[in-house]
Parts: sequence; structure tokens; C-alpha cells
Amino acid sequence: MQGSFPILRTLVLSCRVGIPPVITDAFLGGSVSHLRELKLCHVPFPTLPNLLLSASDLVDLHLDQIPSTGYISPDTMATCMSMLRRLRFVSVAFQSQESLPDLTNRRPPSPARAVLPALTEFVFKGVSEYSEDLMTRIDALKCLSLEFFYQPRPIFDIPQVPQFINRTKQLERPDHAEVDFSEDSFSVDIKLWAGNSASALKFSSTGLDNRILLLKQICTQCSPILSHVDVLALIYYSAGSQSSQQEQEAALLLEVLRLFNAVEILWIDGYVMETVVSEALGSVACERAAEVLPVLDTIKVRGKWPELEIMSTFIDARLEMGHPVEVKWVNI
Repeated sequence: MQGSFPILRTLVLSCRVGIPPVITDAFLGGSVSHLRELKLCHVPFPTLPNLLLSASDLVDLHLDQIPSTGYISPDTMATCMSMLRRLRFVSVAFQSQESLPDLTNRRPPSPARAVLPALTEFVFKGVSEYSEDLMTRIDALKCLSLEFFYQPRPIFDIPQVPQFINRTKQLERPDHAEVDFSEDSFSVDIKLWAGNSASALKFSSTGLDNRILLLKQICTQCSPILSHVDVLALIYYSAGSQSSQQEQEAALLLEVLRLFNAVEILWIDGYVMETVVSEALGSVACERAAEVLPVLDTIKVRGKWPELEIMSTFIDARLEMGHPVEVKWVNI
């Protein structure tokens, strides 16, 4: 494998068990001029950027389960990607939290960002510091998927995410948001759509014991790109009859709902979500009912639960203010 493969188009290397060998500069003779797709899974390749300098035809780059021995800095990764003008898809997924960059010796980002004219999708799994570092150095994509490892810190700092989307011309401001709380893990998925386009933004973080707290952190920092959302769907299924943190979750969710000033339609799906939303809206004082989801006119619920009666004071108050909210039950 140290020889050259001048017409090689696709290369897949995966190490499922044991300690993977570290690939050196001699691999493939250091040149892959016609390579279009490269997939590495749990294979450390710290000198990969040197090889990719010759991969001018590369379209798909998958770097999955990157071990600590294969760490590539955000600065080097951005420089490497900037040389691949045909690159359409990039996946950078680390195996563990050791993807955390050295915060003390980081180089400041260059004022000139790498422009990737063909890139349409970027997938990342690691720590937020790495993604933030990388996003300060690149521009242009259509679909962004981020998955963060659980980190022993109460706050996820992601200020680059809304800035990144705002400066990307291919991404329109989203008008539809869906929040999905997974039943089998402590994770939150947020998907955003702009019209009928496939643009989406996904956040996941396993290990947190309060997912609505994570949702609040994300939505607070991303509030500039949520200001045009007019349809909000909240999905929260659970095998248990109710959440053990229901009162706390309701208070946090109310703070989240205050960020969505343009929502006209609110979808509620899942017993736990119905309970938490009902308690959140039911806690709003009548005289302040217009301050939460001020243009809301329809609440759509999958199923019908007695807990919805808790928010009747909110519904009645909006009716008296001349801003009625209709509740519909939908079976789909």
C-alpha cells in the first residue's frame, strides 16, 4: 500500500477491533490525484492533510470514530478542506472527548475564511470547542449536523453556529422547527427547515439529566436564526407516565417558548410533552398571556389528555385579549 494508485476513485479503511495501525506519509505513495471518496473508520491518519493536498477530485470525505492518535487540529482541517474545491460532503466524528483542542495553544483564526463552493453537508461529532474553532475558519454549506459529546460543564457555548448560518448564502432563515426528545437516551434533536428545502440543523448531546435545560441553552444562543420560525413541533415520548423533573422542565420550557415570537402553529406530540407544555402555559399569569407565543393561533395535539385542561387559563386569557388560540386534536 505504499505504491501509487493513479486511477483509484474510492478508498474505505475500517478497523473494527483491536488497536488500529497508524498510517504514515508513505501510504499510497503520498498521492491520490483521482480519488473521489475517502472513508476512514477508527483509523488514525495524522498526516492525512498531506495526502489530501493531491486529492483535487475528492467529493466525499468521511472521518469517523477518529481516535486520539489521529487528532487533526481545526486549523489544519480547515486548511485542508479549503484545497478541495469539489468537496460536497464532510463528516468529522471523533471517538471520544479527547477531540478537545488545546485551548492554551490555539492559533487565532485567519480573517479570511476558507470558502468551499461545492460543500452541501457537514456532519460533526465531538466537543463544541472543536466545532466552534472549525466554523470560524470555513464558509458555505447547506446542511449542518452537530452531535456533541457530553461534557462536564453546565453550558454549551456555540456562538459560531448562528453566525455560521447567517453568513452562509445557501441557507435561508428557517420557518419550521422540530424538537425531538429521544426516549432511549438523554438527547435533543433540533431540525430546522426553510420552506421545502432540506436544510437542517441537528444537535445531540448524550449524558445530560435535563434535556430541556440543553434545549434552552441552544435556543437562547440561536435565537437570531429562530426569529422567523412560524411552526414549532415539540415531540417527547417516554415509557414512564411522567417526567421526574416535570415542574422544573415546565419552567425551563416556558423560557424557551418566549424565544419563538413568530410561531403561529404549535405541534405537541407525546404524553410527556403534552404534560410539560400544559403546565408551562398554565403557569402564565392571565395578564401576561400575550407575552408568550404572541402570534400563536393554533395548538395541534396528537392524542387527547386530561393534562391539557391545565392550560385552559392561558387559552381563556388569550380569547379575552382578542387573540384566540384554537386547540385541535390530530390522530396521525
